[in-house]
Amino acid sequence: MEIPGDTTRLRTFHDKMRELMMFGEGKINVVHIGGSHVQGDGLSSTPRRLFSETAESFGAGRGAFFPYSAAKTNGSPNLSTTYTGSWNMCKNSAGQPDRPMGILGIDVYTTDPYATISFDLNSTGTDWNFSRLRLLADINDSVTTPLLAVNGDTIEGKCDNHSYVFECGEGSTSGTLFFRHKLDTTRKGIPEIRIMGFIPENDRPGLTYHSLGVNGAALWSWLRCYKFDEQIGYLKPDLVILGVGINDANVPYSRFDVEEFKEQYRRLLGKIYEVSPECAVVFVTNNDCVLNIGKKRNKPINQNTPKVEQAMRELAREQGAAVWNQYQVMGGYGSSSSWVRAGLMCKDRIHFTAAGYNLLGELLYKSIMETGESWNF
Repeated sequence: MEIPGDTTRLRTFHDKMRELMMFGEGKINVVHIGGSHVQGDGLSSTPRRLFSETAESFGAGRGAFFPYSAAKTNGSPNLSTTYTGSWNMCKNSAGQPDRPMGILGIDVYTTDPYATISFDLNSTGTDWNFSRLRLLADINDSVTTPLLAVNGDTIEGKCDNHSYVFECGEGSTSGTLFFRHKLDTTRKGIPEIRIMGFIPENDRPGLTYHSLGVNGAALWSWLRCYKFDEQIGYLKPDLVILGVGINDANVPYSRFDVEEFKEQYRRLLGKIYEVSPECAVVFVTNNDCVLNIGKKRNKPINQNTPKVEQAMRELAREQGAAVWNQYQVMGGYGSSSSWVRAGLMCKDRIHFTAAGYNLLGELLYKSIMETGESWNF
């Protein structure tokens, strides 16, 4: 882990970790933001597991999640979502008209009165649970009431600022979201329902790891999520891991604007610091990859990757943040070829295999924790 500037923010995070691990006090939120490496829970799954094991005797939480099945796209293999009815999707990385996207960077919307969304946090044998579920949504609640079927009960969602909260009781692990509508013979159909994600919550001390990722997302993608500002407050991050950059840099060498890249990161950080002024930040540099434009074969190595590496170092020095140099961990320029040969990277030389993501996730976690140990953590 490189810390080129002030270490205060990262020390504050490790102080909170020490309080939790030694005395069982406090709630810690880690937020990991990125693109496809995070949407599929590849790079984020292992750190989540390792952080939860570090504080396993406390109330570790699964973190925010999105019903990717309703959006007909991939999500975490460790969490199951299903749906009924007709849902449409909008994501922050697509050239679609602006919609009220928030911290998860994607929404699904419907006018189907019988549409539902179901989820199971433990479809692969994990042990996540919650006592309260927060629904991030835009709903005309003069017409529509969100309901949650959980533990054999049906619970009405209570409007809480810009979200709906379901008090579910301890040990809840799954549920089905559906809706009750008021009849109005003068109106055809129901107003559009927009779902932007779920946040399982509990009141126990512990650590929660939230992964916010969208396939193809760049910095401009997150900056267009105009509900990000209000929803990031629900997470109150203590540590933010920022792995946005690989899609920004997927342009010809002459077109990658380093100063614009840094300025967009400053804007994103400003939104985070607004709700968590002491939040620690770790930048994750781009992995070595090919330039994914133009011809299908023999794509060149992306020469913008070292530019992103340097930009993140400069931002870290300026912002009092740290850098986990994934690029150098891999071996630097051209190393993706050897990772493919080792079975750790996909043949597209952009994404990793399950083994590769697991290795990188473990190294990321260890790097963060070892930094704290170097301060007598």
